[in-house]
Amino acid sequence: MRISEHHQYIKAQSYSKRVLEELEELKANNRFSQSTEVVYFKNEKNENRICIQVTPDEKIPCIRNSYFIGIDRLPESKIVVCVEPKVNTEYKKLDSLKMLVEALKDPENLNHLDGLLDVKYSDPWIEDRHQSSNLTPFVILEFLMILKNIVRKSLKKDYFHVVNNLNAKVKGKICITDQIKYNTFRNKYNSFVCKYQQHGFDNEANRFLKFVLAKASLLLTEMPSLYCQFKDDLHYLNGVFELVGHQKFTSFHKKESNPFFKNYNTAIDLGNLILKLSAYDLDTANSQIRKVPPHWIDMSKLFELYVFKKLREHPLNKVVEYHVKVHYQEPDILARSQNGPVIIDAKYKPRYKSGNPSKDDARQLAGYSRLNGIIKRFMPEEGSLMVLPVYFVYPKEFAEIDDETSDEEPFEENAGFKILDGNVREAKAYFKMFLQEIDLPYI
Repeated sequence: MRISEHHQYIKAQSYSKRVLEELEELKANNRFSQSTEVVYFKNEKNENRICIQVTPDEKIPCIRNSYFIGIDRLPESKIVVCVEPKVNTEYKKLDSLKMLVEALKDPENLNHLDGLLDVKYSDPWIEDRHQSSNLTPFVILEFLMILKNIVRKSLKKDYFHVVNNLNAKVKGKICITDQIKYNTFRNKYNSFVCKYQQHGFDNEANRFLKFVLAKASLLLTEMPSLYCQFKDDLHYLNGVFELVGHQKFTSFHKKESNPFFKNYNTAIDLGNLILKLSAYDLDTANSQIRKVPPHWIDMSKLFELYVFKKLREHPLNKVVEYHVKVHYQEPDILARSQNGPVIIDAKYKPRYKSGNPSKDDARQLAGYSRLNGIIKRFMPEEGSLMVLPVYFVYPKEFAEIDDETSDEEPFEENAGFKILDGNVREAKAYFKMFLQEIDLPYI
């Protein structure tokens, strides 16, 4: 069953013809369970972490999904559900890969990747009949962007063991067996096979990253458009790893404790996933059926990272901070622009295209603007006399959803200063509350 993200299928007219046909076929074959089935992101049983929910009905099952794309099985009926990126028209859909690459061009975003991806390695893999899964390119591009950041800082040096046949000197320990085999039996009495430590780039972690880079390059060659786009990066990274030796791996689980090299841990986790995907592709090279592990990508998180990057590169913004914790609360983004401090909430919701904030969203953001910890962070001398302006940043071109509830209030077009390129609207019902649009990449 294939559906698009961002839909609440609670009315018959909200289903596309294709989805209706799929539902009718599944229902005719008695595939649906008699109870509500829910799949949660990372199994976090929270109302806001629902990837897909199917509720039985006499006529048409009610399907609810949110801000997650991916492929998985319903827990009881085992029906395969594929949620694709937001589709605006038959020929236009959101480019999640381009969003990822754009977001990760900012090295600061590499520190905020937790919770972006949920891959169920141990579950049975699923046939991707429509080739709709972006998991492999998504993971590879994420790995390449992190690797570029690691290389930019310089690869980690470490001590590693070397075995060499030295001439007329001894270093470290003599390897007795090899000494007898290669020197004593050949009457080379001035040579010694020694094992000693050296300090450099040729350590096990770097060898693992080099091995994964080779696998990622091989997988990218099967995606010509992406390979052409990133071949210069691949040549650059391969050149850097020339100083690192070759070693084969099936997995690697050592963790880096030095905070300066903390991106190594993320790269290693992604590397292990790439090896799993690569091993599976080799096993099924002659098969026409492509399988992927059940997985979900949190598009609201990806949208936050994308907005954060765009805010940081905008010339009007001087300081931009991500998820600052203040009094047990955590606004998405705090920014200090040339026009003053602002609080920003990235809302990956279609309703903001022409509507106003919902009451719950407005209350949440208004509450942030009155936190003393945030006010004093920006203007300590003003104290509690200051009310900070708040911004909802929303995708510009999302199609509206007719059946989503909306709290309509009048608003004023092009009011307030811009924190990004695009139109700004002001909600008249609230003081200093604005809605700022942002362009997203589309296929």
